[in-house]
Parts: sequence; C-alpha cells; structure tokens
Amino acid sequence: MSKRAKTGTGATSSKGGSKGKSKDPPFRLLNREDRQTYDFIVLNKRQVKSTKFLHRESFASLGVLDGVQALFNNIGWGQFLYNRAATYVEPTLEFLATFYPEEEAQTVTFQILGEKRSLPNRVVSALMGAPVDNLYYQQDPWPGNFNEHYFWQQITNEPQYSSSSSKASSIIHPCLRLAHRVLTCTIFSRSEVGQISKAELFFLWCMTRENGLRPDFASFFFTKCYNLKTMDK
Repeated sequence: MSKRAKTGTGATSSKGGSKGKSKDPPFRLLNREDRQTYDFIVLNKRQVKSTKFLHRESFASLGVLDGVQALFNNIGWGQFLYNRAATYVEPTLEFLATFYPEEEAQTVTFQILGEKRSLPNRVVSALMGAPVDNLYYQQDPWPGNFNEHYFWQQITNEPQYSSSSSKASSIIHPCLRLAHRVLTCTIFSRSEVGQISKAELFFLWCMTRENGLRPDFASFFFTKCYNLKTMDK
C-alpha cells in the first residue's frame, strides 16, 4: 500500500498517544462540561494516523489492479477504490467526539469545523462510492451459506479459521490478499493488519461471488467510528 494516499477522517489508535497535555477543542462544541467536549479531550490523548487508500499506479505495475478492481466491483464498491483524501487531526477528533448515529432514522449527525451536520446513511455510502440498494447491513445475521471455516480452507488450504490467530498472509491469491489490505486500511481502519476478522473474511467471501451480497458501507463504517469513539473510556 502506498503512503501517498490518505483518508480524510483518519484512524485513531489507543496506542502511542500524542505527546503533551490534552488541549481544548479548536471549535466550540457546547460548553466545558458538555459530553462532546469531554470526548474530544479523551480522543486527543490518542494518536491519529492517516489511513492508506489504494495506489492505482503501484497496483497496476504489479499486475494486480484489474483483479482487485474486479473483487470490489462484485460488491458494488468499484468507485470506492478511487477515493483519496488528506488527514486532518483536529477535524478528525471533532468528528468522532460529536459523531452520533441514529439507527431508526438511518442518519448520522456530527460536527466539522464548528458546523453541525446531519446526513442520511444512503448519502454517506453514495459519497464514498458504495451502493445504496439491496444491501447486507452490519447488524444483519450472517448468511446461512457463509461458512468461515470452509471459505478459509478454500483460500488458504488451512483446515480451520480462527479470529484470534488466522493471518492474512496465509491467503494464497495475491488479489484477495491485497483486497483485504485495502479493507483493513480504510473501512475497518486497523493499525494491526496481519490478522483477519470474521467481518473482513465475510467481505472477501462476498467479493468472490458474482451477483452476491453487497455490504452496506454506512453501517460497517459507523460501527467502526462508534467503537473508536468509545474504546478505552
């Protein structure tokens, strides 16, 4: 993955926090005692890292761009691979501190540069180049025909999948292995990309099936944002 392509929201990690004392939010949230202000100060103790997007020129030179593109096309995420944006620390923290998903209304509210915003989930997915219809949502039960152990055996020749010990490096096909790397560096936003979670394995399973399930960007991304916001509190 190239370090030249970075996300706009970035990723926070509980490890290796930024040096110095926590500072006040750069934009007025509500008041000093407000929960959002507290969340900002807590989040500011963590390190913000740039999330790497796919570098198309590098993938093309390796001969894997078409294969990776086809996998993302299979879940309707083909345009997602064209995303590139810079990371800004303070807006990232402001977004996470004020982030609030409204599940029933299917909207998300947040604040950026002091301005409160509210967007429907469908709009967020469309902006990121992901589909908005006929979707599999993060809160849905696993499909009955998805067997993580059988699929893992298919792509690695290893007999058993384990969320705590299975390594992405075991994936045989380079395009699948790189597709997983793109997922971990973007929507799943993990600093440790060596292991593979069941959700990430499910994405790969969807990618290898033509006209298969299409994961909903918004529900998976918002779950990750919520987990980042609430971890280690």
